[in-house]
Amino acid sequence: MKRRVLAVVLAVLLAVLGAGAILAYVRQADQRALQGQKAVFVVVALQTIPSGTSLRLAAAQRLVGRERFPASSVPTNAVSAVTPALEPLVVSSQVPSGTVLITPMLVSAAQATGGGVALPTGQVAVSIALCVPEAVAGAVRAGSKVDVVDTFTAGGTPGGGSGLSASAGCSGSHQQSSPNARTLVVPTLADMQVLSVGPAATGQASSTPGGTTPATTGTTTDSPPSSTGTVLVTFAATVAQAEKLIHLSVTGLPYLVLVRP
Repeated sequence: MKRRVLAVVLAVLLAVLGAGAILAYVRQADQRALQGQKAVFVVVALQTIPSGTSLRLAAAQRLVGRERFPASSVPTNAVSAVTPALEPLVVSSQVPSGTVLITPMLVSAAQATGGGVALPTGQVAVSIALCVPEAVAGAVRAGSKVDVVDTFTAGGTPGGGSGLSASAGCSGSHQQSSPNARTLVVPTLADMQVLSVGPAATGQASSTPGGTTPATTGTTTDSPPSSTGTVLVTFAATVAQAEKLIHLSVTGLPYLVLVRP
């Protein structure tokens, strides 16, 4: 009789402990979910901010404001407030209305060149012309991080020259005659910082067997590009990376892949 009572007591105790563990797990899961949905304040461009504008001036002219977003949708490097330390910094390139400001967009005035392009210490700026689909159809903007992808013949290396008879085809799909092509990220051109994106001047770009001929620089606009045509993407790069990008634009088939900051 005593053994039966003891067994019943132990069974009840284990059931209570199990239920408690389940409730604790569910409570923790709910807290994690709520944390992801918690609203945070970030600085957003209320109007287009011209390149080289200081954050102090942008705030004074009401070009920026603070808005609430779910924490899970905000980049970790988003600017949360216009602080005294950030006020002297300038935007490295034109910031379209509605853009969440992130720290890579802000540089010291000394870092900005005469054209408003900010160069990190020890790097150079280099621009290549890309067809609109290859530039992620307008999703790449100043401050974006991208990987550069190349298509080449089997046995070759990404970024070493395609060895293909394909053309960039800015007015349509690529024309490819080789069945032995491979497409990979160029290892030395991963996680590249975009300084600016602008449309190529109309009629100044043409397709070549390995890419597109660079066109005259245009002005960055907020209008989304069409599905055809050419855009100019300017990168911050080391000298070696700049050489690789130029070589790839002439002899390869470059594509950009947008990556999360």
